[in-house]
Amino acid sequence: MLYQLLSILAFCGIFTAVFGFGRPILRVLNVGEEDRLSNGVCSVAVGLIAAGLVLLALGLLGALYVPVIGVLTAVGCFWGFVEIIRCCTPAVGKAEFVSENGLGGISGEQSKVPWAPPAGWLIYGVLLAAGAVCFGTLITVLAPPTAGDALCCHLDLSKVFLAEHRIGNLPYHNRTASVLLTEMWYLWALALDGGVCAQLVHWGFGVLLALATVVLAGPIVGRHWGLIAGCLVVLVPGVNNLQTATMNHLALATMTTLALAAWWRAAVGGLDRRWFVVAGLAAGGALAVKPAAILFAAAFCATWLWTLARDARHKGFLLAGAAVATLVAVCVCVPWYAEAVWHSGNTMFSLPSGVFAATGASDVVYQLGALLTAAVPGVLLCRRLRGLGTLTTTAAGYFVLWFLLHGDVRLLLPTVPLLAVVTAWVWIELRRFRPMPRLIVSASFAAVIVAMAILPLGRCRDRAAVAVGLEDRGAYLSRHEPTWPAAAVADAVLPKDAHILSQDDHTFYFNRRVTHEDAYRRSVHYDRGVTGPADLSRRLRDAGFTHLLLAETVAGGAARYDPTLNRLVDSDSDNDSDDHLLTLTEYRFCNVEGEVRRYRLVMLR
Repeated sequence: MLYQLLSILAFCGIFTAVFGFGRPILRVLNVGEEDRLSNGVCSVAVGLIAAGLVLLALGLLGALYVPVIGVLTAVGCFWGFVEIIRCCTPAVGKAEFVSENGLGGISGEQSKVPWAPPAGWLIYGVLLAAGAVCFGTLITVLAPPTAGDALCCHLDLSKVFLAEHRIGNLPYHNRTASVLLTEMWYLWALALDGGVCAQLVHWGFGVLLALATVVLAGPIVGRHWGLIAGCLVVLVPGVNNLQTATMNHLALATMTTLALAAWWRAAVGGLDRRWFVVAGLAAGGALAVKPAAILFAAAFCATWLWTLARDARHKGFLLAGAAVATLVAVCVCVPWYAEAVWHSGNTMFSLPSGVFAATGASDVVYQLGALLTAAVPGVLLCRRLRGLGTLTTTAAGYFVLWFLLHGDVRLLLPTVPLLAVVTAWVWIELRRFRPMPRLIVSASFAAVIVAMAILPLGRCRDRAAVAVGLEDRGAYLSRHEPTWPAAAVADAVLPKDAHILSQDDHTFYFNRRVTHEDAYRRSVHYDRGVTGPADLSRRLRDAGFTHLLLAETVAGGAARYDPTLNRLVDSDSDNDSDDHLLTLTEYRFCNVEGEVRRYRLVMLR
């Protein structure tokens, strides 16, 4: 249990530090003072962007050392505590903004809307369901990471950069992340604790996405109904499922939501034009997380142009705001794209091989949630609401671009907060229906919410023991991660300067230098002219390799490995192959789907 507590403590330290980094920036801009929730959420988001840029600078300078990161974290935590105390201490003459039912936020946002807030039992019921989801996903992320994309890309990249103390070119790594803002946050977590803390950071983005939805929804449907919209976001299966897999889609959705919320407060709410700067910071952060943010920007631009055409009186104000937001966004994201081009030659935004990428309707429904997909069409029966058109047209435009150009259902997450606000408005409009239809629809909503709250609790059952410390992390990984037994042997017996050529790209748990075999083979074609184990061993040793990790699927068909290296190792053309290859460990791994894989850790000699 001690390890889990340390991971949670490191996670709290990171978010306290980013609040300390971000709050002074917002104070300089003098925005968010009227609303503690907007203040806190935007401070954390801006602090994350600032911290990522600092880590990028350290990486380019070759200064990614754990003590350096620890000192920066300690300074950020100290200032974060100072900022928290300052926020909790009311200043003389400063008005207090307290909501009517004590849930936080500002009463002004609720007083602007002409409809009544939701009943107390409804608010607390939805909050309870969202809390159950957050608890289930928290238990899941307290187990060591086993998600494939995390172990081969996001966490593995962060681990390699931290081990080498610099961000550089990785020519033989299956690097799928072009821009690395999210990976910098995971590197920070790895420096303080390990993979569990990195998972907690990603889990925190699920909570931050829900809070960003409340910030977005407040001026449109009121803070109380916005709170319900935020809870609905957490309940969406696509969100809480990705909340347990350490990737970058939740961070993308969080940044795009905050960018839209900040733009709304400046362009429509008329609070302060400096919100355009916050919108630009969030937009730049979204672009630095994932280039797919370009799709969201394009969809929003179409909506913005329509707003500009309809509001000729404020055309100059809107054009100036768009210019400021664009300039700030470019300044934030340019370092990340420059690094990607310099170190990997990545074009940053690759489209799929074919237009109209095939995606099943069931996948879309799962990613967006049954409640949102069923409730959103009900907006056609509702009255018009200021701001709802912006959300629906932006979501629709993004969906069309996504469908035409990408097809990865995980990239639909930026539309979830927008659709959650639309769903909240449909829920408000239910009061205009007759009692019986209203009862049927409300009961259906409740049943779906309960079902969505139960699913994450069911998924965390096999991780509960290791999450609370009743099961050893190594024993858990032996049952869930195929490469763990080989990694445990390699970390225990291999010298520090060992260099492994691995057929399996799940290399996060190897604390030795590892090269992905498929990337290396495609680059140098080492297999050409090799006739047997003797030639193979000599050629690979000359290239600097000392060991091989061989993987092959024996039964089942989920994962398939190129047989080239296995064929060369098992070649019988050399009768004394044992003199050149020594097997250190060999085992078979069977997963819950019945797939059986064979692994061999082999020494070259």
